[in-house]
Amino acid sequence: MPEEIWKPVVGYRGSYAVSNFGRVKSLQRDCKRGGGGYRVVPEKILKPTLWARYWSVQLSARGIVERRRVHELVLTAFIGPRPRGKRCCHNDGNRDNNELTNLRWGTHSENEADKQNHGTVANGRRNGNSKLTEDEVRQILRSNKTQKQIALEFGCSQAWVSRLQRREVWRHIK
Repeated sequence: MPEEIWKPVVGYRGSYAVSNFGRVKSLQRDCKRGGGGYRVVPEKILKPTLWARYWSVQLSARGIVERRRVHELVLTAFIGPRPRGKRCCHNDGNRDNNELTNLRWGTHSENEADKQNHGTVANGRRNGNSKLTEDEVRQILRSNKTQKQIALEFGCSQAWVSRLQRREVWRHIK
């Protein structure tokens, strides 16, 4: 099994560290108290929370608290700053896997291609805003009714039916 390696979180040297396994910890340090004096903050592994579908942690420095995505902390600490026009890509398509071996900086196009390859594209029913099933979309595409009739039958707008029939949405359905 590979060894866990810890590096300082960029911008928080001496306060936080991130590992190649995707874990983040607060380092032991002295912190100023509001009423004066200092207290010792013990070292501890931070518990990430889901934020906008990605694991994140809250980090603080000089009284400012920031929420940071774990995968970005890992890449920045181990690979370097995000190159212009790049984003974090999960090689296996699993957003829960923030190990260094699963992460890379890639372009938007590369990330979208990864989503296609992994089957994680949020199209059709996987889109959280979807009101129709794939079978209902097939029914609409085969229907001889007017767009207005279809919209009333399926509880959607005529404009949306038009977009569906022009194949602007749900393009993956045959």
